Amino acid sequence: MLRVYILAGGRSSRFGSDKARATVDEIPLVVRLQQSIARKVNAQIFVIANEVDAYHDLGLATLADDVPHLGPVSGIATALEHFQNTPALVENATTNRSDRRMQIADHIASRWCLILSCDLLEWHNDWLACLTNELAQKQSALDGLSSKAVCFYTDVETSNPLQPTCWNPFPGLYHVDALPIARMICKSSRPSMQALLSDPSMNAIPASAIPLPTIQTANTQEELRNWLQTRSNEATD
Repeated sequence: MLRVYILAGGRSSRFGSDKARATVDEIPLVVRLQQSIARKVNAQIFVIANEVDAYHDLGLATLADDVPHLGPVSGIATALEHFQNTPALVENATTNRSDRRMQIADHIASRWCLILSCDLLEWHNDWLACLTNELAQKQSALDGLSSKAVCFYTDVETSNPLQPTCWNPFPGLYHVDALPIARMICKSSRPSMQALLSDPSMNAIPASAIPLPTIQTANTQEELRNWLQTRSNEATD
């Protein structure tokens, strides 16, 4: 069973209020995302927040961010530490686990977790399938894995030779062995996801999101309003 972590520990400074609680169809974004994933993915789902009871009223399994308000890298470290120290839920398997594809899926679920942000407006299983397939194609998932992340990238040139790829870190697959790297980045002067994914030790695998559904998030209330308007227009066409 795949472990999924939804990051909701940011300050939401650009949004102006807790964006995880912003509503679509009267449902908070973080609840809507959790429910959408639960319907489509066989997963254990946890939310990373500033406080362990931050979303107790919403009925979500919530973990406290190790370093509140530091940013998503701290959320990554918190998720991976929980992943490392918490036994996976054991399933009563009814499928033939001798199938190599199932073996690869089992191995990925035992060492990799899916991490995404709470302001993701829609969930599409195509993203997870693409990330998983990219991982399986680039390396043998049953052998030693050197890569510690599989994420989408944006088609933007960067001027920093140490960060040649502009990463779209969420949703992404993260290996449990990325924990010490995330902790190291957390202690740097400017911890960022770009720095984490561009660190040579991560050996991150870039995946193309073309022609998958566009990854849409609501970093601001204007972005949320625009998405709602677009959705409304498409529904009436």
